[in-house]
Amino acid sequence: MSEDVAIDINEELLNLSSTLAENPAHLSIIFDKLAFDQNALSLIDGILNEHSKLVYRNLVSHSPLHTLALLKSMIEWNNGFACARVYQAFEWHNKVFTKMLQAATQQGNIRQKKSRIAVSKKRSAFIQVLISLLRYLTAEAKMELMKTHSLVTPLLKGVTNDEAVIVKQLLQCFLTHIVDDSSVSRSAKVSFFNEWVLGTMLPLYSRMETLGEKTLREYVHEFYERLCTIPNQGICFESVGWHSPAKTETSNSSVYNRVLLAFLPQLHVLTDPLQQDLCLKVLSVCPDITYAYLQRMNFPGDSVLTFQFISYMGFLQSILALPIPSPFLSPSSRKPANMNVIVENIAPNGFPKPSVLRCLNGGNELSSFLTCNILIAILKRFKNVLFIAKKEIESHTELLKLKSTLSDAVLRRLPDAQSLFQTFFSAKTLLLKEALSELLCMYFDLLPEGIMKLKVDGTMVLDTSVSGDMLTNKFVYNNTQNGIKLLSKLPQVRWWEANDSIFSYLCSLYLGTDSLQMRQTISATISVIFSDYPLFSEALYVDNTLLILDSLERLPIDARSDSISFLNDCIQRCTSKIYRQLDTCVAVFNTVRKTSDPTSIPKLSPLTCVIIEQLGYKLANQNWTKEAKEYVLNWTFNFLQDVVIVGESCECILHLLSSLETNLAQGENKFLNRLQSLGRQLTALSEKRLFDTQMPESNSLSGQLLQLDENELCSFLSSNAVDEAYLNELHYLILEMRVSVSIKQKSPVSSVLIELLLRVFRVLLKRPSTKSQNAIKSLGLTSVYLSDYVLVSDEVSFYYSKILKELVLVPETYYVTDLAIKQVYTFLSCPFNDVSSSTLSLLCTMMNVCSEDVIIELHDTVEKHVLSEHFLEDCPITAGILSQYFLRLVSVQNVTYGASVIATLIKASLLLNTVLIDAVTALFPHFSEVDEVASMLVPLAAEFIREDMTDKQIGILIKLSGLSEQFRMALWNGIIQLPDDFRKTNLLKHHLLYSGLLEQPVRDQTIVEGINTWSLEVVRTLFEQLPTDKRIMSVLPSFLSNAKNSNFNGTEFYKIVRDCLCSETLTQSTLKVLILLQRKEPDLDAELLKSTYNELLQLFTRFFSENGYLSDTDIETVRGFLEYLNLNQAALINKTLVSTLNSFLEASLKHLAREEVANVFLTVVYMNEGVPFEASKFLAIILASEENPLLFDTSTKKHKALVAAIISKLVLTSHASSFSMMNQIMLLCQGRYTLHDSMLLSTLRWMEEQSRISVASCFNGWTATDEVEIIKICRKDKQAIFEPMVAKQTLDEFPSGFSVLHIDDLQGEKTVDALLLSEDYLWNERVYHPVYALSLLAYILQNSNQASTIQTLVSNNILGIAIMLLAVYDIQYRDLSLNLLRHVYITLEDMKMYEKPQLKLVLSSLLFNYQESGERMTTLMSAFYANSLGHYDATFAFAVRGCEQILFTAPAN
Repeated sequence: MSEDVAIDINEELLNLSSTLAENPAHLSIIFDKLAFDQNALSLIDGILNEHSKLVYRNLVSHSPLHTLALLKSMIEWNNGFACARVYQAFEWHNKVFTKMLQAATQQGNIRQKKSRIAVSKKRSAFIQVLISLLRYLTAEAKMELMKTHSLVTPLLKGVTNDEAVIVKQLLQCFLTHIVDDSSVSRSAKVSFFNEWVLGTMLPLYSRMETLGEKTLREYVHEFYERLCTIPNQGICFESVGWHSPAKTETSNSSVYNRVLLAFLPQLHVLTDPLQQDLCLKVLSVCPDITYAYLQRMNFPGDSVLTFQFISYMGFLQSILALPIPSPFLSPSSRKPANMNVIVENIAPNGFPKPSVLRCLNGGNELSSFLTCNILIAILKRFKNVLFIAKKEIESHTELLKLKSTLSDAVLRRLPDAQSLFQTFFSAKTLLLKEALSELLCMYFDLLPEGIMKLKVDGTMVLDTSVSGDMLTNKFVYNNTQNGIKLLSKLPQVRWWEANDSIFSYLCSLYLGTDSLQMRQTISATISVIFSDYPLFSEALYVDNTLLILDSLERLPIDARSDSISFLNDCIQRCTSKIYRQLDTCVAVFNTVRKTSDPTSIPKLSPLTCVIIEQLGYKLANQNWTKEAKEYVLNWTFNFLQDVVIVGESCECILHLLSSLETNLAQGENKFLNRLQSLGRQLTALSEKRLFDTQMPESNSLSGQLLQLDENELCSFLSSNAVDEAYLNELHYLILEMRVSVSIKQKSPVSSVLIELLLRVFRVLLKRPSTKSQNAIKSLGLTSVYLSDYVLVSDEVSFYYSKILKELVLVPETYYVTDLAIKQVYTFLSCPFNDVSSSTLSLLCTMMNVCSEDVIIELHDTVEKHVLSEHFLEDCPITAGILSQYFLRLVSVQNVTYGASVIATLIKASLLLNTVLIDAVTALFPHFSEVDEVASMLVPLAAEFIREDMTDKQIGILIKLSGLSEQFRMALWNGIIQLPDDFRKTNLLKHHLLYSGLLEQPVRDQTIVEGINTWSLEVVRTLFEQLPTDKRIMSVLPSFLSNAKNSNFNGTEFYKIVRDCLCSETLTQSTLKVLILLQRKEPDLDAELLKSTYNELLQLFTRFFSENGYLSDTDIETVRGFLEYLNLNQAALINKTLVSTLNSFLEASLKHLAREEVANVFLTVVYMNEGVPFEASKFLAIILASEENPLLFDTSTKKHKALVAAIISKLVLTSHASSFSMMNQIMLLCQGRYTLHDSMLLSTLRWMEEQSRISVASCFNGWTATDEVEIIKICRKDKQAIFEPMVAKQTLDEFPSGFSVLHIDDLQGEKTVDALLLSEDYLWNERVYHPVYALSLLAYILQNSNQASTIQTLVSNNILGIAIMLLAVYDIQYRDLSLNLLRHVYITLEDMKMYEKPQLKLVLSSLLFNYQESGERMTTLMSAFYANSLGHYDATFAFAVRGCEQILFTAPAN
């Protein structure tokens, strides 16, 4: 067909039959040309309504491709406009369509290649028709098509042989129009993509055709990923960690993802990397199925290195590497998952213990290595579980119990440590040795109970032939490091026996390697060794390992071997007689102090005593060479310097050295001079003087810090980058000491030293080791060397202010207590001449972080300072520290100050602009002598009103005036007496003061007259300035409410405000101004009110549209508008333009979730009952909204009632009465006896009268079922459920006096408030509304007459509610209930059920007695019959008859 030829639709309709039969492709072209022309719709209707049989005939012909193309064109025409018509016109389960989906190989009589191609094309064309249907159908129709198994089954069975392009399109269609379509229910998705479907499509992973940049196999993988691995989308349900779903009435499943659990075993995880990747991703997002999946995994069988074995081990290791799912504890019970589940996820039975032992000891080291990797992964996973459990489990007892249970279970599934050590000792390759050593280390850390009976020779664990330069080999490095860690955990290791001891080797290896990690491992191991022996005094400031290793590192390489040997001998001697050495330390310490105090800790180490003692023997030993003696002497120098720096008593060491010097002098030893030099050097260190002797040269950092003078040290630090990883507490103390030396000698302190000191402090504080953190806190804040110089040196103050700010959030504030008390006391007691900013900053920080003890102890000092005669002069300097002090004082109980101190503080804060104002503001709620404080400040009230007043100072004045009327009067007198120019100039600046004071009562009539007169003058001035300065609007309300009404031109002012209305001025203040003006002048022009009202509606339309979230300030504005509407409700009835009203209502619906907005909406609707607005549109929006307040239990009762009233009003206005509307309203109704549910039920009743559609029909989809052995009543889609317990509560608290609401009588918010508080209704949300229960009962009885239904109605108490309705006062509902009960009685005649005799007895007695009386049944009698339905014992009949005689003679209640 030529593009220029016009299409005559009428002619095409006349020839439609022949065109369909001869040339259906012609019609496809027409639909393509008339893609958006409505005339083409008549052509589609003609085909579907009159020629559908012809379409079927074409489809079964030998060439259906053009007809399939025609169907596709009709479906896609005008973006699927006619899709629903096409879908409804054909029976898609018909064999005509299903036969098209059969693959060529399924056709038994087709043998030639051309025939197979024809079948393939026909199938491809029909698949594209199905794709178009899925694209444009509604969710309901789409789900119906998905349930057509006669189509789905052949479609998926043959998909593996379809063309690559068709497969890609089909997968993309599934993703876009089913998986990602939120309108398709999750149950429909899971039902469609079941395990059979997923498994049927798996062969597509073998398709390697290239489509663009990817292969088809990659597109298939993306499809499975999006379908199976995105929680709450597709078929993947969000799990709750390893926890199973709670057993409910609707579900008894042990997993959330049943389909995925059934699908995963079908994956070829050992042969296909993509399928393995899919499996791992599914397990990571669905941890609930990991337990069951791991149980189904089977070990290959033997340890032979087959492809299957290697792949299995790799896959298992990948599973064990998955993250631990969150939450670990159940959100509801706060308990961990089932213990079997946790253990299986840590140590799967898919690799059982016998197989583990066989693989470890099978003789193949690669197999053993893979097994070790699995065991390491298990222990890492076990460690992660314990870590998360420790974070989440608060009870220490529960945590220990969990850890013990898990440890026992994991140990049972792993080989014992003794077997691992045997494999380790027999291993030949470094690869296996490294893996085994790492595994053993983890064993010792995580499962110490598994090595209690271990018998291992520690010397065999570590290869002492490895030197530092051999650690470049990664395997040697790791093996050595793990061996060192193992040694620290093994019992009874001989550390320092013989010259080539393990301790000597560790020291040599530490000094011979540059690896920081190796050094840290060795240092940690030596610390563990020393922790078993009291070799060092507890008074030292740093870890003793630092002293040993640092002193050795400062030696030349050649000197280290002899020094290590000497140190090893000293340690061995000290440990062998440790208690004797401890006694020696105490004796020397007491001798030097010349006192004996058993409670004090001697500042002398046993090892120091032994080293000095043995040094004398070594120097006198003739077998030692001169060089060896020199080396040992130099190391001793280094060691003794370090211990003195870190807190050991220099006097005790000098005492020991003096004895050694005496012995050497008797032997005229040539080393005497060196020892005397050492004594002088130690004395200089202890007295914080520069060193006057030459120290041994050293290239280490600590050596440089000790050796170099000030200039050399600064040069060294500037030119050499200091590696933070090597910094330690010893370096920190050396730097502190150098700074203190400079200060003592009155030399300028180098900024380089201070910066390095700060750097070391921060580095050590950030280290993960708690021991290191505590050490640096103690060193920094107890101030070993610098505490005496805080207020003396500006550099030291700067330093301490920095480190204290680093510790603001650290709870260990006890470190600063002594320092803070000392420094603050000194500061407040001295004259304030030259105080640096660093000192002030430091003292403020101290007050912020110190303990409460400091606050209490400084009480008298602070009081004396505040009451001093120079306080106002000193306040700018001391304000910072005082502010911090008083802010902390607020939290301290039983610490108060007198009225004079408080008055002085207030005076200073009001006259001076300092930070003291914050503290005074915080102290206000804690004043005890308010009147006395105020009387002291009254004479100064006028002085407080200054031009440069801050908002905080104004706040204090307002608070003080609110507490004291005397001060308030003085303040008003001061304001009235101010010059007019001052008041006018500062009106806006001081508006907070005036506004606050105007809200407080004034009893002095003279002052009141002055305030009113002045307010009127201010109002006139402000209205004159308002057009040019919109900020004035926030000031006006206070003055306007106090202005005199005489000579008041309200209309003029009202017009000014109306003209100033804009988005900027749409505030609560503006609305308050309008309300005040209208109250002062009620007779405002009607047109002025109307124009203002419409202008406000337009502004609020923009306000609601542009704000995604309403803040508290916005809600205050909405409340102001509601007050304005209530004031003008009578005057503005039906005064709104239709377009303005529609826009406003639509915009306000966006925020219907806020109660105030719902209130405004309802008020505006009732004010415009005569305006034809789009009520049906707004009703549809409210009913479809997912944020409807009726859906949430958190909404208030009034909020729900307002929304229900809105729905009722919109229904009345729009005359909506369709079944779909009724059904949507019923979904919002919970059926409780509340105002909002009563409104909704009344609305449904009104709609029932208009449409003649029974309210009972709204219960379409409800059913009485006995699923999961729990009888219940609910909707089939589980969106609503009838709760038996609530029904039982209804029987106990039945509202016999209820009356039906009439929605015609509702008149907005006032009616809602009145109904909520009305005593006529006695609303009770714990019970069902009788009308609701009656309608539900009627529907169920109408649709089911089975015995199980009657049993369900009885057991769920709904039949009992129907009996209770015989006690209501409204005869209409009594008759309805009576008819239903008669129906039940008649129905029972033909039923076979155990309870039948008893039910008939109750109902017959009930019906007979009610009909006899003809009156309302008493509530007591109704309750008796209602509760009698559930009792079926043999004596029941006698009880019923006996109670009847009593109850029917009782007076009505």
